[in-house]
Parts: sequence; structure tokens; C-alpha cells
Amino acid sequence: MAACSGREKVQEPCWTTIQEHVSLILSDVGADGTAEGLMSFWGESFMAQHVGKQVPRYIFRVQRHSELVARLVELVRQHRFTS
Repeated sequence: MAACSGREKVQEPCWTTIQEHVSLILSDVGADGTAEGLMSFWGESFMAQHVGKQVPRYIFRVQRHSELVARLVELVRQHRFTS
């Protein structure tokens, strides 16, 4: 990562353990601060076997114009305040 241009713009990830079976990655994509996200769900029906471990079968891209982005940003914000 030290060799990447623009590395000063990348924030350290906020890793946390949650009880739900969902994974979420949010990223600011626009100069105006708009966000997009990637979601994956963990559980038997959503998992695929790969070399002895389970991996998400589906990863959903939540585009910046989706109403879901605002809700996901709020969930992350609430979680950070309670942690």
C-alpha cells in the first residue's frame, strides 16, 4: 500500500464483530461525499464452498443513487457510537 498513489486518501478500515450474518463495505465515491456499498450475506443458503472454507456466494453492489445507501451509512454511524 505504501507504493500506491493517493494512499493518503485511504482511511484505515473499521473492523468490528457483529451478530448479524452480513458483511458491509462502504466507500465515498464522489467529490460530493456520495457513498456506494458492497454487501454480502453469510449463512448456509448464501454460502459457496471453496477449498475447504465457506465464502459468500453473492456480493450485492449498492449504488450511490439507492435509498439503501443512506440507511447503511446510518447503521455504520450508530454502530461506531455504541462501540
